[in-house]
Amino acid sequence: MEHIKSIIHKRNEQYKKHSFIQFMQDETIPAKTRLSYIPYGVYFIMTFADLNKYLLPNNVSGSPLETIITTHGEEDSKHWAWFLKDMETLGYNADLTFNDACSFIWSKEGLRTRMFCYKLAQHALNADPLMKIVIIEAIESMGKVWLTNTVQITKELGLDDKLIYLGQYHLDRELGHAMGSEEDVIDSIIIPAEMRPHAERVILELYDGMEGYNQDLVDRALKGHKLFKTKKYERSITDGVS
Repeated sequence: MEHIKSIIHKRNEQYKKHSFIQFMQDETIPAKTRLSYIPYGVYFIMTFADLNKYLLPNNVSGSPLETIITTHGEEDSKHWAWFLKDMETLGYNADLTFNDACSFIWSKEGLRTRMFCYKLAQHALNADPLMKIVIIEAIESMGKVWLTNTVQITKELGLDDKLIYLGQYHLDRELGHAMGSEEDVIDSIIIPAEMRPHAERVILELYDGMEGYNQDLVDRALKGHKLFKTKKYERSITDGVS
């Protein structure tokens, strides 16, 4: 697993330079604007819950790896409820028609997000336990970069104690996650030489997909969206969004 982790680490360092991460770190942009990306993440966040609940777990044999994957999935499959709670807290739970909501989620502007979710699902469905561990390691590494930067914004806004999904509460649980608690088992995994090229391709595809999804987030946050340009919305979060 050391070889795979080195690939993830190298690609993660590149990911930290992505425009979305730079956008969140740019203190010349109002903090409220830097957090205004969150509604545009809904497709990925809700799909990620399904991925962890239905696609990754397959604890048929009861092997240590499958148990780790199942435990991990059970935890991450519940986080969508935290997201919806934060949407309410931030004033994003606007009154939309059903058609407006569908148009927002399946808009052209969110195509890269959806394509990433489809690719992630494809890899998860076709993966054996070893590859599922590789997928989880890559996604968790990306997620910690995203969440660490998001938590800094919530602290700037004085909202860290009010937000669950976007705040320190979530980050603390990621740092103490089931995957982390089984680190010795993960590190002891040997990825067969014949699997490594495929594992590397999957890792790079997932990072490319995440960066496409993240580009959707920053592009849409900077542009704003008519569905969220309500008085309630503007009062709560999006100062500075044109």
